[in-house]
Amino acid sequence: ARDIETVLDIVHNGFKIVFNIPRVFYFLLDEKKNILTGFCSSNDTSHKIIKSIALSLSNQSSLLIKCIKELKVQTSLKTSHGQELAISDNQIIRLFKTKGLYCIPINSSEKASGVMVLGVDETTAKNLEDNKGLVKLFSKQTAVCIQSIRDYKEYAVDIHEKKMQAYSTLTDKVIHEINNPISIIKNYIETLGLKLPDKHPAQEELVFIGEEMNRVAGLLDQLRSFSRPKIDGFELVDINQVCQSILELLKKSILLPRQIEAAINIDPEIPRVKTDLNGLKQVLINLVKNAAEAMDKGGKIIVTTRFLSESQKTLINEKKQIPGNIELIISDNGPGIEENIKETLFEPYTTTKIGSSNSGLGLSIVHSIVKELNGKIRCESQKGKGTSFIITLPVISSKRE
Repeated sequence: ARDIETVLDIVHNGFKIVFNIPRVFYFLLDEKKNILTGFCSSNDTSHKIIKSIALSLSNQSSLLIKCIKELKVQTSLKTSHGQELAISDNQIIRLFKTKGLYCIPINSSEKASGVMVLGVDETTAKNLEDNKGLVKLFSKQTAVCIQSIRDYKEYAVDIHEKKMQAYSTLTDKVIHEINNPISIIKNYIETLGLKLPDKHPAQEELVFIGEEMNRVAGLLDQLRSFSRPKIDGFELVDINQVCQSILELLKKSILLPRQIEAAINIDPEIPRVKTDLNGLKQVLINLVKNAAEAMDKGGKIIVTTRFLSESQKTLINEKKQIPGNIELIISDNGPGIEENIKETLFEPYTTTKIGSSNSGLGLSIVHSIVKELNGKIRCESQKGKGTSFIITLPVISSKRE
C-alpha cells in the first residue's frame, strides 16, 4: 500500500472477515501536535465526524490515551464498578451504537502509531480476548506498514530539503563572491566618469557598462529571493480578496495581451488566514505569470480557494478547535509540463519554458516562500491538458525561526 488510508482500509476488511466486526475507528498519533486524530472508512456513516475529531494526549481519563501510553488493550466493559467513562469514550460508543469499546494499541515495539477502536459487546470482546495472538498480529502489521509509509515520506522530504539547502548555501556563497567585484567595478566606473569630461565619447560606454552591472545585480537579487525569501511578518489576510486583486493587477499587463481569460472560484466560507501578505502576493503573481507565459495562443487561468474543513479538528473533552488548512489552486488549460521536468520542478534553474532565456528561478522562489509560510505546494499536470499548482496553508501560522 502506498498510503496510510489504504492500509487502514485493508485492516478494517480483515477485522470484518476474521471477527465479523463491521466497523473500526482509528486514532493516529500526531507527535507534533501531541494529539490523536480520527480516521475511519470513507463508507462509514460516521466518517465525517470521526475525521473531524481529535484527542489530546493530556486527556488522561480516556481509554484511548491509556491504551497508547501503556501499550495495552483497554476495554470499557472491564472498568471498575461505579467508574465513569470519559466524555470522549462515551461519544465514540454512541457513534458505534454498541455496548462498549475495545481499544488496541497500534505498535510493533515500544512506540505506538495510534489506537484501533472497535465497538463491541461481551461476546465480541471475549472472541477478541480468546484470539489475542491474532489481534496482536493485526496491530503489529498495521504499525509496521504505517511506520514504513511515514519513514518513506519523511526520507523523501529530507532528501529534497537537503538538496534545496545545498542549493541555498551555494547560492549565498556565489552572491557574496560576485557582489564584491561588482561593487568595485561600479565604483571604478563612477570614478572614471568623474575624471573624464562630460562630453567625452567614453561617457556613453560607461553608462552602458553601469546599466549592465545593475542588471547583474538584479539577477543576484533574484538569486537572493530563492536563497533567503523575505518574510516581513504574519497578519490576518483575506485570501479571496488577495486573489481577486492579483488577477485584476495582472489583467492588463499580462493576461489580456495574451488573450487569456481569468476566472476566480472562491469559497465564501474560507476564514481569514494568518500569513505574510507580501510573500503570498509574490507566490500568486509568479504562478499566474508562469501560467500565462506558457500559453502563447490564449487560454484560461482559474484561481480557486477553499477551506479544507476535514483538516479542522475538534478536541473532544476540551470543547476546543484546532484550526485547519486552506487550499489555493492556480489552474490553466495550457500545454502541460513534460514528465522529465516535473521531477525537479521546484529546484533552481529548472524552467518550464522550452527555448526561453528564463532563469528558472521562479518556481524555486515560490517553493521557498511557501515553505517559509509553513505551507506545502505540489503540481499536477497532463501533457496537452493543462497544469495546476496546489498550495496548502495553515489557517493559523507564525514566522519560522
